[in-house]
Amino acid sequence: SHAAASSSRRGSLSRAEAANPGTQIELLLLEWRGDAEAFYPVNALRNFALGAAKAHRFALQVDVDFLPSPGLRQVLGSDASLAARLSPPMHLSGASVVALVIPALEPTDETDAEEFAGGAWDVDDAKAWLRSGRLRPMAFELFPTGHRASDFGRWLEAAPGAWSFGPVAYEEGYEPFLLLLSATAPPFDERLSGYGRNKCLQVFHLHAMGCEFQVLQSGCLLHLPHPPSDACSRTLPTFSGPDKKQAESRLVEIKALYRAAKLELLQAHAVPHYSHEQTRVPAMLAALRLASNQCALLGRSGAAAANMSEVQQLLAEQALSFHGSTMTGHLGRQLLRIEADAEASRGCAITWSTHCTHDRLDRVRELIDFWPGPIACVVLSEGSSASSLLKKEVASLVGLAVGRLSLVIHASASSSSRGGAACYPANSLRAASLELVRSRLALVADVDLLPCRSLGASLEKHVLRLLSEEEVGPPRSKRCLVVPTFELTCPDLEDADIQAARVEICSLLNQDVPAARSRLAALFASGAAMLFHAGSYPPGHGATGAERWLAESGEDEIAYATSWEDGYEPYAVLEVSGLPKFDVRFDSFFRFDKSSLFAELAASGCDFHVYREGFILDRPHPKCIDTDALAASRAAARGLMRRKFRELRCAELLAEHSQLQDWSASHACRCAVHAAGASKVPPFFCKLDMQGATAAPEQQEPQGPAPWVLEPAELEQFAGRGGGKLKLPWGGGGRAALVGQVDRGVVGAACRVHLDPEVPLQLRLSLLEGSWPRLEALTVRLSVGLAGGGDGGRAFPSQLWLPGLSLNLGGLEVRLGFRLKDGLTGHYIIYAPGDEEKLSKHILRRRFWQLTGDSGTGKSTKRVMHALVQQVVIKDGVLHARAWVHGSLVFEGKALVRGPEPDAGPDGIVALQLMVRALDPPAGSAVWLGPLELLPPH
Repeated sequence: SHAAASSSRRGSLSRAEAANPGTQIELLLLEWRGDAEAFYPVNALRNFALGAAKAHRFALQVDVDFLPSPGLRQVLGSDASLAARLSPPMHLSGASVVALVIPALEPTDETDAEEFAGGAWDVDDAKAWLRSGRLRPMAFELFPTGHRASDFGRWLEAAPGAWSFGPVAYEEGYEPFLLLLSATAPPFDERLSGYGRNKCLQVFHLHAMGCEFQVLQSGCLLHLPHPPSDACSRTLPTFSGPDKKQAESRLVEIKALYRAAKLELLQAHAVPHYSHEQTRVPAMLAALRLASNQCALLGRSGAAAANMSEVQQLLAEQALSFHGSTMTGHLGRQLLRIEADAEASRGCAITWSTHCTHDRLDRVRELIDFWPGPIACVVLSEGSSASSLLKKEVASLVGLAVGRLSLVIHASASSSSRGGAACYPANSLRAASLELVRSRLALVADVDLLPCRSLGASLEKHVLRLLSEEEVGPPRSKRCLVVPTFELTCPDLEDADIQAARVEICSLLNQDVPAARSRLAALFASGAAMLFHAGSYPPGHGATGAERWLAESGEDEIAYATSWEDGYEPYAVLEVSGLPKFDVRFDSFFRFDKSSLFAELAASGCDFHVYREGFILDRPHPKCIDTDALAASRAAARGLMRRKFRELRCAELLAEHSQLQDWSASHACRCAVHAAGASKVPPFFCKLDMQGATAAPEQQEPQGPAPWVLEPAELEQFAGRGGGKLKLPWGGGGRAALVGQVDRGVVGAACRVHLDPEVPLQLRLSLLEGSWPRLEALTVRLSVGLAGGGDGGRAFPSQLWLPGLSLNLGGLEVRLGFRLKDGLTGHYIIYAPGDEEKLSKHILRRRFWQLTGDSGTGKSTKRVMHALVQQVVIKDGVLHARAWVHGSLVFEGKALVRGPEPDAGPDGIVALQLMVRALDPPAGSAVWLGPLELLPPH
């Protein structure tokens, strides 16, 4: 931790040391040479302390007047688990930084301070004092917004054993005390000295970076009251005495400085700036020992990336998002330019905007045949001049297109290299192609794609209405009409396979849409067709929803709405005017290049609709991607995409905060407790509904009573007689049943499951008994407690499997469940035990998490139970899964089966695998099972 303190506050350090014995306290003594009127340089001191903390993995940013709850360091857990908890989520559009808020409290009556400081207490005592009114949130009267967002009501009510909760919503003026990975802590703005808003700006900086604020459940900080400092008295009119006007002037000055600093920070995209002499090197990179050049970081072969842990890779991405260099491919000089006739772009014309290398111009020839509208194509040539052969090919295409083709040939510039491979500047070429478009609308697509023959005419008939009228959706600033794109599977790309695929493609493209839809559905069912790149990059087109497009529509449905997802990069009809430019920084990577545009469209409020009256097919061709170079640049590309999302976030905040004339934090709190004044009753914390803003509804854990419950006593009795079959009359038109054999002694009193690798608990709760239809949705709630071996060495198993679901999806058995690894770090997994290759998975959100347990040393006074919730929904052949740990969403993902079996039977949830199995468990280790609750759909 670090603290900024004057020499008069040394007693607080002694108390902190006493509360956490064994803690090493380092003092850096500085001589202050400011004049008598200068304000205390609090943020400069914080930066000195933060610089010293860079030598350590974590930094707890706290002022010296606070006492940590006893044993706080032990509560925080091991370094490995803490690093996992504070690393950013896997999904790129999510938080780029995670900060742990340590709740801060102060005595309501200052006369109690010494009792709290000198007595033996723990966090449960602090919660009891908060309920009774002896404690209250820090700065409750003076500046309630400073800590209100920590949501003290939720802190009191969280389930026993929960390590943290959140994320909580940021609000203007929030200034909690934070635990961060040292590498991710931005500096304090040293222009803010003395008292007022100094911490707030750093917390806003984190908010602008996309920080996720989690709140520690089992620890807190206690403020030790003291007389107002000189800086406080000279800033706040409340404490200023006769100098009230001077203090008011100072406060106005601070607010103005804060507002200006915020706008400055947002305009710079919230990149941490390290201006202090001790931090000449970007601190994130220095802490990670990474170079700013992504190739140097990961090595040309990608071997370095393979040896990094998940946490290290995430931190590398994050560091590169702030400080990594980006190389852009530039187009060389223009060798040839041909413009289409102006008449071709009039009316409802839609231009097919594409790009290619000179050796793929034959693809343009086929495109001219299938696309009736104008075509804009930018060609990259390796030579420094257009050869006579190339000019001859272009002349032939121009004659074939009859005035519909705009084409520009650029020489290849001296390309930046990725592992020796020349960089193909895809986004620069796309941007140049759009500059050739003269029509209002463009279909942005790649040259290896072909539209069905009726697509052009069909779009011209419907597109203006779909992009403009309200019947498809509410008026928005932009609309994107997605044309579904499919590919046929040619795994080996043998000549015979490619020829057969070409025949099939030609047949599909020349059929009318209903007939082609029926044929594509059959190809999907046999595994011979899929959404474009579904096998290599499912997020790219997953949101298009192939199952819905392939299904026959009973209504006259021309288009249907879909939602943008992280990684979505469809081929779509767009209005050229006002369209964001393709981000040429992605030219370096051949990754996230298209998706960066659609992320920007989604951030601007664009809505997405999928066109049902046409489609596009990919023509099989060898891929020209250098896979080693791609692996080497993956972290750099992901880092750049994190930067892209941060830039979009800052642009949104800039639009909001540039209009802010004064702080909402400066206004009086309107909560019921503050409004009550002298008649207020404890607990003294703001009862604002902060929880509603913490997560979208779909991210919140399902609530409500469970109609189906398997009590621990029932499981004990079943195990006591060796298992067999236990019918569970749960209603719903049929019965469930618990089946399987149990060795006596595996399940003991209080449903304590003894861990033995030779005799695991492996039961099956069948949900197919009687006449029940298969369930297509189910939520499972389970509480578990963990007991270690207590042998003085390793206390817990190296791997532990917990109960999960089994279901049928396209004829394939798919399983889902919680799994714990070393240190009780957790994962939620989806897998197909029979044929993993047939299962296509798309992870939308994933967070690291860890459980705590009784090590068996005898020091634990109570059993800690952990709340685990999993929810499964199957819709249109797609599995949607979410998982929560103590109310926090830790996993969200989708899965579908490539080539489902034609006679597979209905999709649905088959059983709950009531399994507790450990790999290499220490002697005496066990798992307690609480009630198993099942919530079927209403």
